[in-house]
Amino acid sequence: MVRLAIWYSKDEKKPKLFFSNNTDMSGKDVIEYYRTRFQIEFCFRDAKSFTGLMQSQARDVSKLSFNFNASLTSVNLARVLAKERGIPFSMASCKAMTHNAYLLERFICVSGIKPNRNPHDYSNTHGHENLVDLFTICPFFIVLYRLLRRRL
Repeated sequence: MVRLAIWYSKDEKKPKLFFSNNTDMSGKDVIEYYRTRFQIEFCFRDAKSFTGLMQSQARDVSKLSFNFNASLTSVNLARVLAKERGIPFSMASCKAMTHNAYLLERFICVSGIKPNRNPHDYSNTHGHENLVDLFTICPFFIVLYRLLRRRL
């Protein structure tokens, strides 16, 4: 016996079929299990592609454990940060923002500029309000980048 759940989306013309061999589950539960499963798979995909989940060459169990936890935690923290900011989550966007924040930090360190870090005082920005906003958003990514560079 197989449980079949059919999902009719408002946007799509074709229905999606979800199957389960647990006939005691309701159709809603089958769809929720699939949704959860795919979220887990997306987390592993992003961790493999963007945060070095499979790139550790360590053989020690504690070092491998640290690498796995750091990789998966960084994906989940990026997801939470995107949700808090109300922006769609994309690990590629987070990676680009982290890289840009790192480069911006390097440029400012090398040039000796002292940027205004108060997000509410735009009096000295001379039209560069986005630069100030970037500094209020990116410290998390700068710290995350530094931690991952040290460990990987």
